[in-house]
Amino acid sequence: MTVVLLISGSTRAASTNSAALRTVSAIAPDGVETRWYDGLAELPAFNPDDDGTTHPSVVGLREQLSRADAVLLAAAEFRSGASAVLCGLVRHAERARR
Repeated sequence: MTVVLLISGSTRAASTNSAALRTVSAIAPDGVETRWYDGLAELPAFNPDDDGTTHPSVVGLREQLSRADAVLLAAAEFRSGASAVLCGLVRHAERARR
């Protein structure tokens, strides 16, 4: 079984990014299990002086990432880049690999 972690780059309830990921989940082929990451709004701002190991939402993110075979991000462009909250998620995830 391949596990794909779905992460929407939006915290909006009616996000089109989230809707796209729900569609991906609905049409996933046999042998692919999708899991939803829903802790984006709870993540603290990334602080390079704090590895986040004591913050429950950072610990949860890293645990979900460690159990996934793949990650699918859906995010809209925000002022020619990714949103600050999504950048923070990536930095927290990146820090876990060190």
